[in-house]
Amino acid sequence: MKDQELWRLVSQGDGAAFSFVYHRYFNDLYLYGLRISEREELVKDVIQELFIDVWSKRERLLITSSIKYYLLKALRRKTVEKLTELQKKQSKTGAFIANQPLISFSQEDFVIRNEEDLQRRQIVAQVLNSLPKRQREAVYLRYFRELSYQEVATMMGLTEKAVVNHVYKAFRKIRKKGALEKIIDLGMVITTLASVFYLVHQAKAFSQLFL
Repeated sequence: MKDQELWRLVSQGDGAAFSFVYHRYFNDLYLYGLRISEREELVKDVIQELFIDVWSKRERLLITSSIKYYLLKALRRKTVEKLTELQKKQSKTGAFIANQPLISFSQEDFVIRNEEDLQRRQIVAQVLNSLPKRQREAVYLRYFRELSYQEVATMMGLTEKAVVNHVYKAFRKIRKKGALEKIIDLGMVITTLASVFYLVHQAKAFSQLFL
C-alpha cells in the first residue's frame, strides 16, 4: 500500500492502518533515535510521544509523500528538544547544538556473516564515527535510513547540494582510510553501489562542482 493511501486511512481514524504504520516504522525510528542519544528509555519515550501526537493530530497533519521521512524528521526534532531540556537541568554551561545530533554508528548497523565480518564492522564503525558530525548524519540518513538527498537536506536544514557534498567528502575520507571495500563487503544499505563509486572515483568533477 502506498504511503498516500495509508495516510488517508490513518487520517480517517483507521486504527488498523495506524497500527501498521507504527510497526512498519518503529525499528527505523528506534535505530535513528539511538544514534542521537544512547538513552534507550528516552528514545522509546520520544517515539511513544511522537505516535500519540500523530494520532491526536491525524486529521490536521498533511503527509503528501513519505511517512517514514515525516516520522524521522519529527523524531529528530523531539529528541533534540528533550536532550536540550535535560542539559539545561544538568548544567548551566555548554549549549547543546540543536541542529547537529551526535549521530554514532555501531557494529549492529552492518550485516554479519562470520567472525571476519565482526572484525570488519568494528573497523568500519570506528571510521564512520571519526567523520565530522554533519557528514556522519548525512551518510546515516541517506544510506542507512534510505532517505532521498532532498529529504536529508530538509531534515538537516541544508541545501541538497550541501548534503551531496557532505556525503562525497565522507566517502573520500572513508576511502583514504581503506574502509570503503569493507563497507560494501558488510552489505551496507546503499541503494545503488554505482552512485557510491561515482562519488569516490569522480573526485575531480565533484571538486570543481563545489568550488
